[in-house]
Amino acid sequence: KLGDFREFNCFKGVASDSYYMGFGSEGEFVGLVSFKSYIVAFKKDCTYLISGSSPNSFSIARTINGLGCMDIRSCAELDGRLFFLSRDGFYSFDGISFENVSRRLNKKYIAAIGSGMGEKYYAYATDSDGKSEFLVYDTAHSGWYSLSEPGNVCSIFVRDGSVFVATDTGVLALEKEANRGWIAESGDLFEGRALWHD
Repeated sequence: KLGDFREFNCFKGVASDSYYMGFGSEGEFVGLVSFKSYIVAFKKDCTYLISGSSPNSFSIARTINGLGCMDIRSCAELDGRLFFLSRDGFYSFDGISFENVSRRLNKKYIAAIGSGMGEKYYAYATDSDGKSEFLVYDTAHSGWYSLSEPGNVCSIFVRDGSVFVATDTGVLALEKEANRGWIAESGDLFEGRALWHD
């Protein structure tokens, strides 16, 4: 209710009433995140996009059935996209379409904690066997790699260009990202023979 944050059930037909939205799907909500001009409301099996700036202009759109979020802690925004863990892997959402970015991992995760910085999405993911791993998705190269196991991760956060990982025994700081030069050199591959000629 406008002017009384403790009142959720005042419906007198005036402008200061509480506001209520009904959703026609089963299951509890996992959580809410703010992304671009939307409030994204996640259940495990569906996602709702809420747009508008006041009760008389709010609209609700339900996205692809079956696509929801397993763990709200997995949500992170970077590079204009929202990353999160769904039932069949990690997804990115650009405000229009969803893309599964983890097919190559070939694993099913049931929980994840995520954060993002620059072009990288960091996720501490747990599978159905209770095994966890620390993963990084590089958006520039559309590839995943794993980092060494830091212990039981409670939170991942970014500050001043560094990624911090809170575990049950302490806080670890990953080094600030920097460009590194590299070079590779090979020997003669075809012993002087041409692969083709004019």
